[in-house]
Formats: sequence, structure tokens, C-alpha cells
Amino acid sequence: MPTRPSLVGEGGRELKTNSKLKISNVTCYSESSIAVYTSPVASEALKTSRSVAVYRKALGPDHPDIAEPLTALAIIHATTGEPDAARPLFEEALAIREDALGPYHPEVATSRNNPGVFHRSSGDNEGARPYYERALQAYETTLGPDHPQLGLALTNLANLLKDLGDYDEAIKMYERALVIREEALGPDHPDVGYTTIGLASLYGTMGDPERALPYVARTAEIWEKTYGSDHPQVAAVLDDLANMHRRLGEEDEAQKIEARAAAIRERLDSEQAPGPG
Repeated sequence: MPTRPSLVGEGGRELKTNSKLKISNVTCYSESSIAVYTSPVASEALKTSRSVAVYRKALGPDHPDIAEPLTALAIIHATTGEPDAARPLFEEALAIREDALGPYHPEVATSRNNPGVFHRSSGDNEGARPYYERALQAYETTLGPDHPQLGLALTNLANLLKDLGDYDEAIKMYERALVIREEALGPDHPDVGYTTIGLASLYGTMGDPERALPYVARTAEIWEKTYGSDHPQVAAVLDDLANMHRRLGEEDEAQKIEARAAAIRERLDSEQAPGPG
């Protein structure tokens, strides 16, 4: 059961996986960006590269405002198969912000997340871990222990720890994130669902479908309330729910839920089908 990556955008909001990141106003590299940037990528890269040059000339090489176009350019390289070009740009943006703003600032925390996501998307989870941990520390220091942004950072780190096999620590992170998000956002906020599905995925990976089941069921309930019954994300989580019932030997229930997911996809497909002529 894959967990949807949690992404930091401008102002600390989560970016959904179908979001359009604007090259001219982006602060964080998302793990789903590979599907975001489409033609004309080369044109965007050229414009952003020129923007970096203009900023350097006007403000000097270390001005904090340069970090944003540097990050945008790094994202373009990272999402178009040029990791060697992306890596130093992410690191330069981070260094500029740390020098200008200090180690404990929300923008610095976001810039720390970027190399972490880069390492993670490259399959280097161990390399990502220190960046995620430092981002979490910076958010906690600057925003306090109960800020919803901290819930996002905790969920990011928990997803990573799960993939590293550090299950006990991942559970602690998920549970802490869940408390923060429930209290800050309310129990039915969609972001709560991104933490509950993380816990479900973790327990499923640990071979404990009984503990995973209520978290999957709750995620399905939250997202159906939020996104409506005919949403691809609802269909996906229903598939996860059916899988957990099947693992528990509840085949009849699994088939009923799979039928619901299939019906959602059929309705979505019919809505997207081109009309006659």
C-alpha cells in the first residue's frame, strides 16, 4: 500500500499530486514533480536560468531572494533526469538561506526538505534522512510543537523511516503527527487522512492487517467526505481497504469494496470519455 508523499509548498501547504507548480513562484521540490513538468520544459529552464542570472547581478550572489529561482531551476533539472545539475542548486539555495536567515527559520526548513526529497526520489533514503530530521527540528523550533506544518514534517519523516525499516520510530512520528493534525485541523481534515494512511501502510508492511484496517477505513471515510464519492483517491483507498479485508480472510467484504472502487472508476472514465463527433 503506497503512501502518498507529503509535499511542502509556498506557505507550508501541502501540494496535491496533480498540482501545477509555478516555476516563477515555487519554494519546494515535490516527490511527484516528475509528473508535473511538461513541455515546454526547456523554455521554462531557460527563463529560470536567466532569472537566476538577473538576481545575482542585481542583488549579489548571496542574497536570500536568489534561493527561490535556484530552487525552481533545480526542480526542473531534477524532474527531467539531470540529477547532477540539480544537486548543487538545491545545496546552494539551502546554504544561502541558512547564512541569511539562520538555521531555525521556516524557509530554511523548507530548503532542507528539498535535498531530502531529491535523495529520496533518487532511491537514497539514508541520504534523505538527515535533511528531513533537520527540517523537522527547524519547524519545531520556529513554529512550536503544535503547528500543523509540524504534522506535515513528521509525516514526511515517518514515511521515510517506514521505508528504512525503522518501524518503531515511524509509529511514534505518525502518532505524534496525527494528534497535531487532529487538534489543529479537525478530525475530518484531508491532511489527517494522509497520516492515517501512512499508519495503515506501516502496519500492513509489518504484517499486521488487523491494526491497519481501522486506519484505512478512517482514511476512506475522511477522503470521501472531503473529495466526494467519485474521486480517484477514494477509489485507491477503497482498494487498500479491500486488500486489508482480504488479508484478514474476509473475502465477501473485500469483493464488495472492490466493486465500489470499480464503479467509481467506471463513472470517472465515462465522464472523461470524448463525446461523439
